[in-house]
This record gives sequence, C-alpha cells and structure tokens, in this order.
Amino acid sequence: RGFITACAEGCRKVGVIAGVGDRRDEDLLQMGALAAQLFDEVVIRMDEDLRGRSESELLALLRQGIASQGARPTVVIPEELEAVRYALEHATPGALVFVSAEKVQPVVEFVQ
Repeated sequence: RGFITACAEGCRKVGVIAGVGDRRDEDLLQMGALAAQLFDEVVIRMDEDLRGRSESELLALLRQGIASQGARPTVVIPEELEAVRYALEHATPGALVFVSAEKVQPVVEFVQ
C-alpha cells in the first residue's frame, strides 16, 4: 500500500486491474476485494490469454470481491489500451492512476 501514501490527501485513486484464470477462486475474490479497498474506481480489463477460464467467470469473481467491500464504481473494458485510455481520460486532476499491465511496453508508450 506504500504507493497509495504518495497520493495527496483526498486525491482520487483509479486502478486498472485484471485477473488471470489459473488462479484459485479465493485469490480472484481477494484481488477484487483489495482493489475495492485501495481504489475509488476500478477498471477491469482482460489479459489476451485467459488461462483456462472464461471472461464471464473472471468478471464474476472480481466483481464479487469488489462488492464484498461495499459499492465501488466499476467499469469493464476488456482491451488493455482502451482500459488505460478510459482511466486516464476520466481521471480528475491530481488523481493517481494505477495500471496492472500485461503488455508493459505498449502501455508505457501509450501513456507517454
């Protein structure tokens, strides 16, 4: 949680996350719950390789984990760069945007 302390008091925190299919159900539930605890808004994206699960299975587990922490604005944008674009375009000035990237270099180039 150290990176969150870098966010000025009251700044909005947006997390772009993805779950991977070869994780246990409880891991995906916990990932959603932690995202809800850390971020004011969660953007769920999908990896290209879902690793043995369907997109709907992954979404259901992540959303269930998020919901376990109370209401949290959540948007699903499966394609990675579109999810990052959405997060950046909808971020308020001074917001912290965290991105869990599958393809790091294209995301870095896009952000730059």
